[in-house]
Amino acid sequence: MSFIRNIFDAINNNLISGGAYYLIAKSVIVTIILVVIAWVVTVVIGSVLSYFMSYHKRGISGLAHAISFIFRSTPVVLLLLLFYYVVFKRLHLSITLISGIAIGLYGAGHFAQIIARQVREAKKHQDAVVIRRLKQVYFTVTLPQTVEDTLFMVKRLAILLLQWTTIVSYISVNDLTEVMTRIGQRTMYPFFSIFVCIIFYLVMTIMIEGIFYAIKKKITGEEDSYEDEEMEGPKRIRSSKKEQDDFLGISDEIPDVEEEDENEYEYDSLLPEEEESSFQKEDTSEELENEDYLVFTKDLAKQVEEEFEDELIHKENLPNLEDELEEFNKEE
Repeated sequence: MSFIRNIFDAINNNLISGGAYYLIAKSVIVTIILVVIAWVVTVVIGSVLSYFMSYHKRGISGLAHAISFIFRSTPVVLLLLLFYYVVFKRLHLSITLISGIAIGLYGAGHFAQIIARQVREAKKHQDAVVIRRLKQVYFTVTLPQTVEDTLFMVKRLAILLLQWTTIVSYISVNDLTEVMTRIGQRTMYPFFSIFVCIIFYLVMTIMIEGIFYAIKKKITGEEDSYEDEEMEGPKRIRSSKKEQDDFLGISDEIPDVEEEDENEYEYDSLLPEEEESSFQKEDTSEELENEDYLVFTKDLAKQVEEEFEDELIHKENLPNLEDELEEFNKEE
């Protein structure tokens, strides 16, 4: 009984008493807002950087690569402190917004690298015409297709950004980790509060896994794991290239006639001699049948002509017979 009583006391002290439930609910909302802001910044800034990294000349591409490298290589804590104490110090922005921007820029560096690398691999299998067309429809065609191909790595980045939200207490953001740490210090029972915080982040991770699983299933209609997707990367690249070619009308403009002829030739050369002889026999038998059919039709045509000739002769003789009958009647 004492063990159960201790559990109830821990729940009451850490989650209920002193308005702890209100602080916890508010901190959960702050954490979710942080994740949303970080992901918006990650997708927007990362997409723009990946565009310049993939489809521009060396100067602009090199600058975009440098910015991506700085964002993904700088520790998130230092980005957080830099934006709070230096960049946005005089703007009086919300601390939650500043934290989300800092974490989002870190994610944008990684997101741009993931997308640019996949686009660079896909460009190796495309000609100049396709590359030029895909550049024109980058944000509507190329980027969604690339995100689909790299969905597993994007999912891992989302989980990583969720975990980085635990450090925003450095600039006094009242997220869940900060609130649960203070509650544990107040009750002198930190294990329970830390355990509850871990459970929350595990639930959030499971929700992210479920969201990406639903996206994967909706896009491709498949239920396989993301690990299998990494193994099938080259196949996905080829299939995505074919889909892009079909979308742009490239496959209809440049048919692969020579490849089809070569494949037919290779297939014919691989046939056994017995099958070839059987095919030849079938061809000769069909030719004989055709010849017999032609002979039969010629004979039938001759018979029809002869019958029609007899009928015509009979019709020509009919008027003469009538004249003879009339003469015979007159004589009588």
